[in-house]
Amino acid sequence: MRRILTAAFFLGTFAASAASAELPEIQSLASPVTVRLRGLSAVSDDIAWASGREGTVLRTVDAGKTWGVFKVPGAEKLDFRDVEGFSADEAVILSIGPGEDSRVYRTRDGGRNWALTLQSTNPNVFFDCFSFDGREGRLLGDPTDGKFQIYRTSDAGSTWSLMDDGPEAEPGEAAFAASGTCILYEQEKLTIFATGGAVARAHYLLDDPEAKSVWIPVGQSDVPSSSATGFFSITPMSGRYLMVGGDYEHPLNTGLALRMGASYLHFLQDSKKSIPPQVHRSGNDVTYFPEPISRVIEAFPFVGSGVIPGLRGYRSGSACLSSGAICVVVGPEGNDSFQPETETWSPLTGRGYDSVDVAGRTFWFSGDGGRLGRLILPE
Repeated sequence: MRRILTAAFFLGTFAASAASAELPEIQSLASPVTVRLRGLSAVSDDIAWASGREGTVLRTVDAGKTWGVFKVPGAEKLDFRDVEGFSADEAVILSIGPGEDSRVYRTRDGGRNWALTLQSTNPNVFFDCFSFDGREGRLLGDPTDGKFQIYRTSDAGSTWSLMDDGPEAEPGEAAFAASGTCILYEQEKLTIFATGGAVARAHYLLDDPEAKSVWIPVGQSDVPSSSATGFFSITPMSGRYLMVGGDYEHPLNTGLALRMGASYLHFLQDSKKSIPPQVHRSGNDVTYFPEPISRVIEAFPFVGSGVIPGLRGYRSGSACLSSGAICVVVGPEGNDSFQPETETWSPLTGRGYDSVDVAGRTFWFSGDGGRLGRLILPE
């Protein structure tokens, strides 16, 4: 475990029961392709981007009635597992694969032209996903030499830099490039990403320019050790976070879901007093100061975390309304809605998807066989 400034958490189990109301059926959209589409970005009710195998990128500007298809020159064999659309014209895409196959491309003209903005030269590097808040973003790569790779951008993916100190990984721990939602970045809050394999948990880094960059692992789940098992997706849930996953090799087995609370940090300034290195434990609270500091973290951002039972199977993607009232999780064998207030799951009718994203009250979906979908929640 990396050095920690302050931590306090506890795990609990939440009850779940059948939801009282079902959401409308997901509307299937006509697709111009048959390749698997795991990358998805909802820009608005009308605009969305999708990406997938064989260097394929899609864009709609008319609410999914029609889709433009773009092929990135020189990337015909790549699998674009993530896409972030900033508008109808601007977008970035991420491809997976060992070494030079891990790349990022960017378009400024609606997909007609693409510029390569990041490419790995290390044969051991494997990009997984990225996340943006405005034009600031973070990209996650699997562990290299025992540490996860984290890249940052402040210009919407035009340029990237490798962060100096990624978090340490347990042997066999990795991220899953299943839906483009394995990492979440929120400006002035934190970066957090989900992992699986030998260990299923989250790693987070406080987004505080005045604080030392210290990654903290949290929420380790007692799940069977398997390279196919873990958390695949994390999404914000109105000040809290929802992580979902399972076993992709056995997708009908019970899925994994974890809810993490949030009580963001409050800093106390005390120029007259320096706290020596110490560890303090009180019940489920843990405080660790690895070195003398004059800035005290008073609260820990993940309190009230707990396993959520009742998820029907493996789920690879998740998205929530900004209000946090409804979340939708998807997987190749089925989709579900989650009501945080009552902590209940309800199955969504229709075929399974790999990815989901939301803009306003419109959820967008993508999956295998070029599958595309849309769901508009009533007011």
